Amino acid sequence: MPSAITETRSEIQIHAPPAVVYNTLWDMGRYPAFITDVIDSKVMAGPSANHLQVRQHIRIIRAVELGFEVEGDPPQFVQWRLSDGADYLARHEGSWTVEPSLDSRSSSVVYRVRFAFVEPVPDAVIRRLVDFSVPTMLRQIKARAEFMARRLDAMF
Repeated sequence: MPSAITETRSEIQIHAPPAVVYNTLWDMGRYPAFITDVIDSKVMAGPSANHLQVRQHIRIIRAVELGFEVEGDPPQFVQWRLSDGADYLARHEGSWTVEPSLDSRSSSVVYRVRFAFVEPVPDAVIRRLVDFSVPTMLRQIKARAEFMARRLDAMF
């Protein structure tokens, strides 16, 4: 019997314009360079420019390889759903929503995810994922987007 569905929502302020944040989120092939739990990431084009197929080797309790269907609506929304990994996860889907600040130089970013494991997993492990891994990933996305925004500003 699969584990219960876990849902979480987190929000973070990023000092980068929405387009820079979106491009950071959409550039999944580079995730291993700045997200510690992503070991490898291969991106294949989907049926349209706003659709990707992604295979990632990720640490979720243990290292696993998962496939995702990803859709984007630039510069405000990225969503994904698990397409391959059913031997480990029964469900994994979520989204990023990017909202501009009043001056459009910063962004409020909301991360949502729903997941369930094929086999029951202790609550302590789920809590570690939600309380440690998600905030760590958000800080890493923030650092990367802010770095990219500074690079962009330096070019002009």
